[in-house]
Amino acid sequence: MATYSRNEVWSHRIEYTVPADQPLGATWVEVAKALNAARVDLIEAGELNRLAEAKDDQIRVVPRDESIVIVVELPTERCKS
Repeated sequence: MATYSRNEVWSHRIEYTVPADQPLGATWVEVAKALNAARVDLIEAGELNRLAEAKDDQIRVVPRDESIVIVVELPTERCKS
């Protein structure tokens, strides 16, 4: 008899791209707007209470060559045991 379970995790990835032209980079206000938009996505998806802070891994900041990307993933789980 097998002693394992199967779990599939589906997610919806949303990316907000903020231009970060060299040598000055991105402005703080534009990064803050993108972070707030990602937070709103979490709230609207029911993943975050509107008065709560996002968990450490709910929103990611990814550097790219000429931009900063704010990433949020909205999970949809399907479990089979």
